[in-house]
Amino acid sequence: MPPREKPARKSGEAAAALGALETTYRVACRARGVPPHRPLLAQIQTARDGGAGLGELLLCGVTGAALAAVCEALAAYSGASGLACWGCSIGDELASSTRMQLAQQALADRLRPECGARLRTQPPHPLLAAGAAPAEQQQSPPPRPEVERCPCFGEAALHELSLALGAAGALTRLVLDHTLLGCGGVAVLAPGLARCGALRCLSLCHCGIGPAGAEQLAGALVPSGCGAVAGASALARRPSVGGAAASRLGGGAAPAAACRPDSCAAVLEQLRLSGNPLRSAGLQALAAALRGMPALQVLALADLGVTDVDADGVGDLVSALAEGPPAAAPGLAEIDFELNLIGDRLASLFLELLPARPSLVLVKLTSHLSAEVVAQLCALMAANRAAAARPARPPGKAKQGAR
Repeated sequence: MPPREKPARKSGEAAAALGALETTYRVACRARGVPPHRPLLAQIQTARDGGAGLGELLLCGVTGAALAAVCEALAAYSGASGLACWGCSIGDELASSTRMQLAQQALADRLRPECGARLRTQPPHPLLAAGAAPAEQQQSPPPRPEVERCPCFGEAALHELSLALGAAGALTRLVLDHTLLGCGGVAVLAPGLARCGALRCLSLCHCGIGPAGAEQLAGALVPSGCGAVAGASALARRPSVGGAAASRLGGGAAPAAACRPDSCAAVLEQLRLSGNPLRSAGLQALAAALRGMPALQVLALADLGVTDVDADGVGDLVSALAEGPPAAAPGLAEIDFELNLIGDRLASLFLELLPARPSLVLVKLTSHLSAEVVAQLCALMAANRAAAARPARPPGKAKQGAR
């Protein structure tokens, strides 16, 4: 029957596209003198056997030339909606093998066990000397992990990645966790990120991004004229720390300007920047950009080096998040602010944020808080969850009840 021929035709087209992707990738690797990334070839083969497309390209520990080959193949394959690259560096920074193991393990956890086993090229614990006797092995302590060089991208490879991001208009997910990008790497990627109009998830966790990189990232995600990106206005809208300023959160702020349709700020739903030393200055730069992200639902800012003395950065962040999205947007639902050593004084700002944002149902903070503040946080989150679970009454019935 004709309806039964359509799935077979679609699976054949997907297999042909994947075959062209593999051929293009192998040719690009041969031209650049690098071996193909075996986990990526395994992903392509698995997707071809299943008769479906390859939604996300997963890489781990690739060099700059290998990344350039992937970018060339990505430009020839329109079915990829995501790119994830873990455990690399852009320069000559040194990193321990433990850091590489964490990156490989984090990526392996996202894959099936049979695929993840191929990524664990290093042992989970340092091995002892091969010629040592069993008795000596038990008595002697294990050696420390040797310091080794992470695979390096280089600025040229990052520039090609930036060009590929601008060309891949359908890219909706970009993950570069555990890569030592630094502020310079973010500056190179910024032009490409600014052209990712369909990007819904951006994850740059543990990338060594500082306050200067946060400013570059904010400018790329929210271009000038999109939202309130003025530092002076951000300082003027900062709530008072420890005071009863809940009524001022989002009330006196001017509405943010509409984002351009080709800007990812209009559709970005997840922004994950945990593990970067942004500190207070980085939070202030991000706060200005968050006002121009109406679709944001998940914000991960754990372990940023923020302490109880960084009232300016936390105040600007809470003030920016308190500004509600348009009525059609689902609203912010989750904030991860763990491992930042703030106390009750700054945690009270989140107590003011929860009533202002009814869509916010999960706030993760440090465990070094008083029992009273923790109880208040739990009560406010429970109230928001109950309000979110309550079915909305149709407009027609509401009018009948009023009559």
